[in-house]
Amino acid sequence: MTNEDKANLASAYMSAWNAVKGRPCTVTVEPNGWFAVSFKGYSSTDKRRASALLNGLVVLTQRLEKKMVA
Repeated sequence: MTNEDKANLASAYMSAWNAVKGRPCTVTVEPNGWFAVSFKGYSSTDKRRASALLNGLVVLTQRLEKKMVA
């Protein structure tokens, strides 16, 4: 995955999270394939791999789709 791909994945996850949850999160691309995810209101930061972000993005976009239908 290129650096641009990583940045796009981080951006897509942040946008989907904000659209579904109504509050922002921050995803930072870290070395060695890790992403640091922090959520507003929580002090801890989660470290995730790209595959975990992709899985989360699937869930978030499915929730967005359900919101649009309802």
